[in-house]
Amino acid sequence: MKEGVQEAFEEGAVSGVTATHILEFNPDYDVASNITLNATLGAIGGAGTVTGTQTLIGAGQAAKAIISFNPTVKKAVKDAAKTAAGAASIVSLLNTAGIEDVKVVNEIANTVYSEGYTTEAEATNAFKVSNPGYVPDAEELNTFTGAKPDANLAADVAAYVDPRFIDADEVKAAALTEGVTLTDEQVAALTGQKDEADAVAKIKQMLTLKLPQEKKQNSFLQIRIINLQKKKSLLA
Repeated sequence: MKEGVQEAFEEGAVSGVTATHILEFNPDYDVASNITLNATLGAIGGAGTVTGTQTLIGAGQAAKAIISFNPTVKKAVKDAAKTAAGAASIVSLLNTAGIEDVKVVNEIANTVYSEGYTTEAEATNAFKVSNPGYVPDAEELNTFTGAKPDANLAADVAAYVDPRFIDADEVKAAALTEGVTLTDEQVAALTGQKDEADAVAKIKQMLTLKLPQEKKQNSFLQIRIINLQKKKSLLA
């Protein structure tokens, strides 16, 4: 166990240095919790008690700690069938043990049956891949996480994001239907995370209201030009 204690010290020390640097940018960073968790995981790893790497793929730090520390959970995860039923049995075990944090339970179930579960990290990544400009909130992420197959995750997220985000091409297309070509700056101001249909309607309405005034200004200029041309003819 001496090796585990030494590694705990090293992990904690490294985390302390890292946390100090993070504090320079983020004063709210939880230094104590981060150092304690990293030291704990370091002790487990040094003592050789962590389950195989494959078992912990897809799990966050809290989920990894629970699997590693609790021998009952550790054995259950290792022995569970890699099926939906196997994952469900793990969820039941965790809930019975009083572990009800949805994110943690989901991550542990995901280590058993990844194909049938989607974690918050996987959902977040799917949003980034679909549209880096779209930032989902917690409720939106929850919609895509849990006991849900991740085979269609990318397509489902893309279908969700599309009507909720208007990009540059869509803004330009909406403007062109009104016979207007916008500058890059104008396009950038109108793009972003908003209801696409509503945004397109507002763009068209804005341009429709703007065009009559521009037409009046153009007509006034044309009249002045004609009058100036008449004066020149009389003076000639």
